[in-house]
Amino acid sequence: MRKLVKNRKGFTLAEEVVTVLLIGILVASASGILLNAMRIFCQNVIMFNAQSKGIAVMEQLEDRLNYAKEIENSKYDVSAITHSTDCAHQVLLSIEPDEKGKKQLVEKGYLYYSDAEDSRTEINNVLCKLGNYDAKIVIKKGGNNTVIVDVRILRGNTVYYSEERTVELKNNVVFSGTDDTIIDTSKETSKILYIGSLE
Repeated sequence: MRKLVKNRKGFTLAEEVVTVLLIGILVASASGILLNAMRIFCQNVIMFNAQSKGIAVMEQLEDRLNYAKEIENSKYDVSAITHSTDCAHQVLLSIEPDEKGKKQLVEKGYLYYSDAEDSRTEINNVLCKLGNYDAKIVIKKGGNNTVIVDVRILRGNTVYYSEERTVELKNNVVFSGTDDTIIDTSKETSKILYIGSLE
């Protein structure tokens, strides 16, 4: 009968330990690269979100300001708005928290459809949800029937988006007050923007 020969060759314990150590080193270096890539990805997502929210806030403000007839800093709420024959659309714009504490750009006011005081429809719209971001808005008088709008989107104390735009006003606008700055939401006394327009 033939004898079966068994091959008893294999890896020694030292070879297996070296292999495990090499694999561990490769995994550690790959995880560092992966963590760095994930951090860069998260920063890009935050920047993209801030940019999209900043553009949305700027577009909403520009849309409201284009056809304004009256622009002023308001310290009042919606109940203080009185009917103006020159302005059928009268709104207050402000950054307010929702029921979960997330920030949003809100428009509150009235749309008058005739000269009678009671012929109005209430406006209460969320124009832009900011979520965990905050918006700092500064609007200043410009030259030649323009205003300069500066929007900054922040998270904590870090500004992730900033844009300044000159908005051309289609109508001759009445500004209240003598100060060039109409609204600066970073100041406690300048949080609400009143805009009256025909549309």
